[in-house]
Amino acid sequence: MPRGVGLNQSVNLHFENGKVFTITYDYIGPSIFSYNITSYDDFPWFLLWGVGFDFLAENNVTINNQLFNFTKSIGGNNLDNAVGFEMNRFPNFTSGTQLNITINVANQISDQVTFYYFPQSINITEKKFILSYSGGSFEINGAFITNDASLVFVTINGTQCSISSYTNTRFTITYPPKNVGFDYVLILTVGGYRAESAVDFINGLTPTQTSTPTPTQTSTPNSTPKPSDDSKISISSNLKILVVVDDPLSPLNELNAIYELDVDQNNPNLNK
Repeated sequence: MPRGVGLNQSVNLHFENGKVFTITYDYIGPSIFSYNITSYDDFPWFLLWGVGFDFLAENNVTINNQLFNFTKSIGGNNLDNAVGFEMNRFPNFTSGTQLNITINVANQISDQVTFYYFPQSINITEKKFILSYSGGSFEINGAFITNDASLVFVTINGTQCSISSYTNTRFTITYPPKNVGFDYVLILTVGGYRAESAVDFINGLTPTQTSTPTPTQTSTPNSTPKPSDDSKISISSNLKILVVVDDPLSPLNELNAIYELDVDQNNPNLNK
């Protein structure tokens, strides 16, 4: 079916025998997932993110019983769309104001969502996380405005993660196992306000690593160390070392090459 919006749409199917069949169908209605405030051409905009928004005409959005004409769908795809409204025409809500929002697309009205208005920027310090595909925990740093952990949600490619040890500048999340892969999308929402980061899941990385201190070797005064066969370093033939290579040719200049070094006394190998 062609991309579109609305109810009672139809398309004609023509066959070689001359017969024509008409199919009538409805498009899935709109849903709102989150919002954020960002700048385009140095002007701040209030954006709503979701699916099923109108990409041909303005979108009618109701916020706290007041109607706003948002732009047509911009900067997204069939799974993640955004519609915007200029902040210089937006009401001067105080920080923490509850926003009850619906959107009407071709007479299909979304379920109402409740967000909390934060004019301050919410952001994540880390641009990308490198995590183990087997699951685990890690910290997220940034500016999260509120100390109310009940307003905070984190998903990775749509899978919700659990949150602990929350403050308005740092918290810990626990995530389930994922397939090895690159550029997964982590979405953080605080009261509905959206921020994003990227995630790579790799094999061979443990979420938490600990090390045992090495005892300091002491020598007797006036003694001179002498080389001997016993002083040679012994390397286990099955030791694997994880090597992360920063590729300067990458457009994101991120860590994007992971290698395992099989250490063998006679035949070291580097495997990607």
